[in-house]
Amino acid sequence: MNGPGSFGARLPMGNQKKPPFFQTGNDVVDVFQPIMGPHCFTVYCHLLRRRFKNPALKHSVRDLASSSGLSGATVLRSLEIIAHLGLIKLYRSGGGQASECKLLDSSEAATRLGAQFVGKSLSWELPTEICKRLHFEVKTIKQRQQGKAKTPNLLSYGSRPLPVSQRNAGVSPAIRQRATRETQAGTIYYKKKEEMKNALPLPLPTMAQRRKTKTLLMKMNRTG
Repeated sequence: MNGPGSFGARLPMGNQKKPPFFQTGNDVVDVFQPIMGPHCFTVYCHLLRRRFKNPALKHSVRDLASSSGLSGATVLRSLEIIAHLGLIKLYRSGGGQASECKLLDSSEAATRLGAQFVGKSLSWELPTEICKRLHFEVKTIKQRQQGKAKTPNLLSYGSRPLPVSQRNAGVSPAIRQRATRETQAGTIYYKKKEEMKNALPLPLPTMAQRRKTKTLLMKMNRTG
């Protein structure tokens, strides 16, 4: 059931074959937009706009990127986040075929998350703890998408995992966790250090060599 001031992602009435505009619910702007960010909101609005002439929402990342002005990577990441928040359901297709998407009722999604319509402010509001949790979940997804976090390396945030950022996601966790002396650079460093440590000291000059050196220095002083 749609809450006050919410239109969700509903289709127009049957006699509205050519609507002059699309509309989204207040719950999307109040609850979801601050959490998912501007890129996700842009992609979501383009899906709403397309639904009138394309009910199955057959789409490709390239088409959405072209119509929204975003990059294909940004569109792909945004679709995952929007689906995670419960606003859409994605149906991936293979073999070069267009994927399909189903828009879900935004007010129902907001209500499931614990949002309520507050009559005093005429807006939808989420409990603070749930809002923090959703912000954290979206941040975790974005870090994974950017290769800055991997599921095995997580700390806990309450009952939620907290990702540990890594500078190079292409390096396997086993190699990343090695000690310094186990890496290639560390091996070279410690090898040089051991060579310097084990190097034989220079031999001390004998008495005969000392006398010879002293005699040469005296001759040099006389001639100078």
